[in-house]
Amino acid sequence: MTHGDKRGALPSAVLMACCLLLLSGCAGVKELSGPEFLDRAKEIGAVHTMKNTELIGVAGDRVYLELWQETIWPGSGLTVFWTRLSGLPDEIAASLKAGRNPWE
Repeated sequence: MTHGDKRGALPSAVLMACCLLLLSGCAGVKELSGPEFLDRAKEIGAVHTMKNTELIGVAGDRVYLELWQETIWPGSGLTVFWTRLSGLPDEIAASLKAGRNPWE
């Protein structure tokens, strides 16, 4: 490759991006509908060997929980899910706003 030749840069960058995705365990942040969030929240406190779900808390008009899952790749299998409080039943939203975990 000569000094001004950039042809090898793009395939290398794509390969590096693919490797980073695989090694990261595809961790990320994902918005859920109220019902989807409630389904995920049912797992809070459940005992599993390969995954764990925990309530993070409320920030503004959103509520967050995290799901950790064992992955076959090195890295994090952590995903953060969130939804708007307005998408949840009133009694659950009120409990969360008060700083209580309605799933414990």
